[in-house]
Amino acid sequence: MGAIKKSKFKVDNGTDFDTIHFETSSEQITDKIVSVDDLELVTEPGFLVDALVAKRINSNLTALNNNLGYELGSSGYTYYKKYNDGTLLMWGIVSIGYTTGSGTINFPIAFKDTLSYQLFVQQKYVSSAYVFEIISAQKMTGSLANVYSRKYPTTTDKVETHDADWFAVGRWK
Repeated sequence: MGAIKKSKFKVDNGTDFDTIHFETSSEQITDKIVSVDDLELVTEPGFLVDALVAKRINSNLTALNNNLGYELGSSGYTYYKKYNDGTLLMWGIVSIGYTTGSGTINFPIAFKDTLSYQLFVQQKYVSSAYVFEIISAQKMTGSLANVYSRKYPTTTDKVETHDADWFAVGRWK
């Protein structure tokens, strides 16, 4: 039997550190204890990281997850991905009526303001009678946009009722 090792080990109990005194034989020691200073030098498996380092790593991982996290959701034919860093992506389908030649997009999550997002709209193929179409979007508020459609080349004739795809990217905070 090897020599008895007596050492002190401090454990964070939430308010201060408790001291634990181990009495182990050298054969029982299978892992190495790594201090904060030695952490970046650890490259092999089987190392035991001390409680302070583990607490610091967990804190950094929590902060990283909070910054990279997101919420994914939908409302009808509208979908969104809202990131914790303030980025907001939304996409969906807007119906354009024949009588008005327009449609309305109601965003399920409001953008910060009309300057904080970009909106893109693409018409869907209606029929061979409407091969060319002019479509435009107008940002009204952070939560509302209008889409206008006209037949080309006359630009005064409205296209029959149909859907258009849209995508918006911007900031919610």
